[in-house]
Amino acid sequence: MLRLFLTLTISSGILGLNIQTSANILTADELFKTVSAARGRIFSLKVCLEQKGYYPREEKTENPVLMYQQQMEYCKKTTQEYCQITIQTYDSSGIPSRNFRETFLWKKGRTIFFRQAPVESSDIDGRIAPGKMDFSGWMLATPDVLLWDAPSMELWEQWRQVSRNRASVTYNQRKGIYLLEFPYTEKEKPLFRYTIDPSKGYIPFIREWIGQQGELLGRNECSDFRIINGFWVPFRHKTYLPNGNLITETVFQEVSINSESADEPLNVEFPEGTLVDDEILGIRYRVQKKDSSQAPEKKRPESQSISLPPAATDEQLAGAAQKAQQLLAQQTQTAEKQSPVIYPEYVWIEPGRKEYILTVEMDKTASGPVLGSHQFEGGGLVLHNLKEQLSDKGQIRLTIERPADMTGYGEGTLVLDLAGQKKTIYLIAPPLSQ
Repeated sequence: MLRLFLTLTISSGILGLNIQTSANILTADELFKTVSAARGRIFSLKVCLEQKGYYPREEKTENPVLMYQQQMEYCKKTTQEYCQITIQTYDSSGIPSRNFRETFLWKKGRTIFFRQAPVESSDIDGRIAPGKMDFSGWMLATPDVLLWDAPSMELWEQWRQVSRNRASVTYNQRKGIYLLEFPYTEKEKPLFRYTIDPSKGYIPFIREWIGQQGELLGRNECSDFRIINGFWVPFRHKTYLPNGNLITETVFQEVSINSESADEPLNVEFPEGTLVDDEILGIRYRVQKKDSSQAPEKKRPESQSISLPPAATDEQLAGAAQKAQQLLAQQTQTAEKQSPVIYPEYVWIEPGRKEYILTVEMDKTASGPVLGSHQFEGGGLVLHNLKEQLSDKGQIRLTIERPADMTGYGEGTLVLDLAGQKKTIYLIAPPLSQ
């Protein structure tokens, strides 16, 4: 059995810049929801970083041997992510062995474009296709994962559901930090151990992985915290093996959060010469080089740049028409089964702020989302207004107030009827500094 740490009564005390009473100490489930709501505040993220990976070593040593070094450019907007990585590998003697570049484009967790090629090569074959693809083995986590240590909100929610009755939490009054332990499978072991700092946006700044016998499998540490647009961001991440040897080191060089262009769509211009397999339209083409002899066109805004395929042949047009007829026939049968996607599912309610926006997306083959009834359980929060803006902006605008006397943890729920399906939004009011 996991050892359960129960915090029954903790008197008031100083925690950094905060003072919390026992009434403000979170349970494991409340802590899960607060971390989820904290992550849900970031709807756009742009990061440039450098990561170094080192060869595993059995003996403790202060001189790690470089295995690879990579530069990453990463951009995330709502449900879309784009990432390009340039990787230089080394052999065990420190001699450069391979230099290549990988490009990824995801939407709603699905890889729709992937390309890998040597940096010095003109062979830039790629693919655009639906399906699931694991992230590159050279980069164990995208920057949003580094910040919150959950590959996706869906997986984090799975952990919460699995662990809600078997997680343990302690609160260190002197240091003002939480220690959260929870199993990440249906079994009680192995487990995660997170050290979470409320004063820095509930970021798990130490993450440890514990094995079946209680042994330490790995450890990740965050440091060099800076405030970017109101968010605490750790600019340095280190991962250690059980013997204490450094295995990866990641340094954020540039970070942008919730920038002014966050509402613009994330469209990527595929490189010239890229071979594209479009399994949706059933066509295959190579992005053509631009004709330099033509008069220069007015440059499109970066967010609207696109690359069009060459003119389709009659055979391709016939195939596309047949594909379209099949999709239209399927639409009538499947439209009612499409599940709308709404985010964030966990909303961080701030004191002094009343306006919040929910974004709603539905599958293109389904009819537009229709907001029916809604049910609100405030738990002390007050819902003043709910405005539907689905047809023009795909949004629901909420006016919610957190009363001034609500200083401890508060939680409300908003159940929305979208296209005949119930969606629950959790409204999380974390404990306030006093």
